[in-house]
Amino acid sequence: MRACSCRTWGKHRPDLCPVCSVQVKSVTTFSSGKSLKAAPAVSWSPLRAEPDPHRPPSPLQTHGERRRSAYICEDCWTRTTVGLIWIWDTTAAFITECEPPSPLTEDDLFADDALYPELEHSRTIYVVENAPRLSVLAEPSKVIARRGGNATLPCKILRDENLAPNRKMRIKWTKLTSDYLKEVDVFVSMDFHKRSYGRFHGRVHLLNSSPSDVSLVITDITLEDYGKYKCEIIDGLEDATTVVALDLEGVVFPYFPRLGRYNLNYYDAERACLEQDAAVASFDQLYDAWRGGLDWCNAGWLSDGSVQYPITAPREPCGGRNTVPGVRNYGVRDKEKNHYDVFCFTSHFKGRFYYLMHHSKLTYDEAVQACQKDGAQIAKVGQMFAAWKLLGYDRCDAGWLADGSVRYPISHPRRRCSPTEAAVRFSGFPDKKHKLYGVYCFKGHN
Repeated sequence: MRACSCRTWGKHRPDLCPVCSVQVKSVTTFSSGKSLKAAPAVSWSPLRAEPDPHRPPSPLQTHGERRRSAYICEDCWTRTTVGLIWIWDTTAAFITECEPPSPLTEDDLFADDALYPELEHSRTIYVVENAPRLSVLAEPSKVIARRGGNATLPCKILRDENLAPNRKMRIKWTKLTSDYLKEVDVFVSMDFHKRSYGRFHGRVHLLNSSPSDVSLVITDITLEDYGKYKCEIIDGLEDATTVVALDLEGVVFPYFPRLGRYNLNYYDAERACLEQDAAVASFDQLYDAWRGGLDWCNAGWLSDGSVQYPITAPREPCGGRNTVPGVRNYGVRDKEKNHYDVFCFTSHFKGRFYYLMHHSKLTYDEAVQACQKDGAQIAKVGQMFAAWKLLGYDRCDAGWLADGSVRYPISHPRRRCSPTEAAVRFSGFPDKKHKLYGVYCFKGHN
């Protein structure tokens, strides 16, 4: 235990912050009903005492006057641990971390009036616990990657040098879910025993650049890898954890099927995004898209089971004209019974997205066959959005996509081609027998 010197405020004028000793150039007398006025560079916060139910009220309290307040520099209050605060009628004493420390015996601590004879009895003490002998550090705490690439999630062990080496130290990585009570096992290592789990099997390993470096390397990243990961170290009776976020470069887009709007329950929404080379977006992804200018007046599912929609330009049909911009939230809905659209998220792809040059317009079936004849597949909605947002793809020709919709991507607004904004333009779900459109194809690269 450490004991520190203190400064006492009583009826005398408090010229200094009791923690950092900042000089206060202008103060008033510390008395009932008055406050401290500090110099402009100093900010002060009141620390008000709560009445002690075990102590008889003072004459001032009996007469209904408010208890006095002690004040401390606000910067110190947020950055410095104030070990012990006693606040009585006219005196406040602060014990703070200071140098040099002087040892106290147990008898000293509990001796009557041993520390502050001017204060009435108080047995409240602050004990500084020993620092943990094991901890982990993740810097940076957020890693940004792209689909198909690799990422290293940092985790470094900070271990007391006095601890004996432990070959049986257990290292475990898990992926957190929107249900915080559930975690998905990713990788476990103990001595020579190592194991990866589920869809992470064969794609994860420890960096092991040094004995203290247990960073996790994820290869061939998928859309489902997005999220937060926990690094947990167990060393005998000691354990420590830290969390790292894996973010993906990508794009959020709203989606509804040929059936029309508000026809997807949560599980239908998951399948719909997957069929379009995407995954259901998270709230953080939708929020980032809203900050980037996404405005969409139809509510859609998010990965946590909530239903929300982003508005940058408030208007009457979209929450009201007098509301502020933001992400509107319907809350968590019934995944089976409730039906909405969905917000999907997709990222970089390995392949080539292109508009197929053809001598004539095509029906839907002809479009599918034309892409196959070219050694490709008819493109999906997610692939068009990724090419538009991440590669700057621009084409002013409406073309068939795999879901039977007709769209075209514009990165450079111009007359007759999305003149007001860069966007993926949607022409609807026309009759598949109409021979009015071209086709967008996708050729994957292994």
